[in-house]
Amino acid sequence: MSDDIQSKLARLRLLQAKATDPDIQADYAERIAELEAQLRPKSQRQDATSIIDSPQIIAEHYYAPPLDSAMKRAQAAFGQYLRHLRETCDVLKLANVDSNEALAGDSIKLSQVYVGMNTLTE
Repeated sequence: MSDDIQSKLARLRLLQAKATDPDIQADYAERIAELEAQLRPKSQRQDATSIIDSPQIIAEHYYAPPLDSAMKRAQAAFGQYLRHLRETCDVLKLANVDSNEALAGDSIKLSQVYVGMNTLTE
């Protein structure tokens, strides 16, 4: 395609040089400018959702960029919070059920309680 445009440009430049009428020379100059613009590499543009005029790259493997240290610290803190929340909610408060049991100091965890349920499926 580039060779085709190059040959058209060469012909138009010859015709422009031979033309004596300024209007015809201007028409040739306009057409030459259009063809030269086609030869220039297109720049990338980006709208709100996609990149336009960019070559498509197909890759077999995608490697995510490494997490920055702030993200790692935030994930670790969130994990600690969830573990603390699970441990806090796991303990059954027996003082609400029987005050004598609460004085004994024994604690029961939800993970120690099992309720067998009889269920039927229809």
